[in-house]
Amino acid sequence: MFCNFGWITQLLLMSDSFLNKCRNINLYSLIIKSYPMKKITLSLALTLLVLGVSAQVNVSDIATLRSQPADNTTIYNLTNEVILTYQQSFRNQKIIQDGTAAILIDDWSGNITTPYGIGDGITGISGRLEFYASGGYLEFHPILNTGPASSTGNMITPQVLTVDEFMNNFDDYRFELIQLNAMTFDDAGASFVNGTLYDLQDIHRNMAAFYTNFYNVDYIGTVIPSVPQDIIGIAGVRDAGNTKYIAARDSSDFSDSTLYPVPLSSTGILIAVVLIATVALIRFKRFIF
Repeated sequence: MFCNFGWITQLLLMSDSFLNKCRNINLYSLIIKSYPMKKITLSLALTLLVLGVSAQVNVSDIATLRSQPADNTTIYNLTNEVILTYQQSFRNQKIIQDGTAAILIDDWSGNITTPYGIGDGITGISGRLEFYASGGYLEFHPILNTGPASSTGNMITPQVLTVDEFMNNFDDYRFELIQLNAMTFDDAGASFVNGTLYDLQDIHRNMAAFYTNFYNVDYIGTVIPSVPQDIIGIAGVRDAGNTKYIAARDSSDFSDSTLYPVPLSSTGILIAVVLIATVALIRFKRFIF
């Protein structure tokens, strides 16, 4: 089957679906016989040629990618490996992270068809950057499929943050895997519902937010824990960047915390009274002698 370039030029020159259509029928095999489909760089170069784009911009890591103009036109090629930390069927979204930063892939066109698992390495993602104003964050829109996982079983250790660090330095952790310890849900005893914000507080009563951003994951519909939790999740933002939250990926991101606040029970009050009395006695003796 041959790709009709006149039809392409007239009807689908700027269509993302055209990229996949031509890729699926070996566009560049018409030019170089028996060239393997794994050569993503060649595929991208020829696609750009057909689209009339002069060049792509190579970036080595996600932090560099995030610093580029988000004009939704320039094509950026992320040359180094990144690790998949989450994915969902909604808009074919993926979250990727490396040693410098993280970013959301919003693949509404479904250009990436290669199956991946959490912890897989992906190399050579090409796409456009767009700032999603309603949410207050950058999105990376891929224009081509990517090859098989360049590595598997990678573990990204979540960064353990205090609520102050999370809230005051959020841009340092946007879409990264983080952990907040000893967090108590104000709505403990209710059930998790899709697309809902829940107030959290740590042992010092510092406030944060938990958002059920990932629909129909395995903890939706379960009872919100009453015991303080160590929560692993993605650092997200919504409401034009005004609401910062943590979103757990599944139930394994929750664990009972060992950093319990001292309860104000009768035992706790008794301990406090004994401590106060001891301090008062020591001071009294110093005053006498």
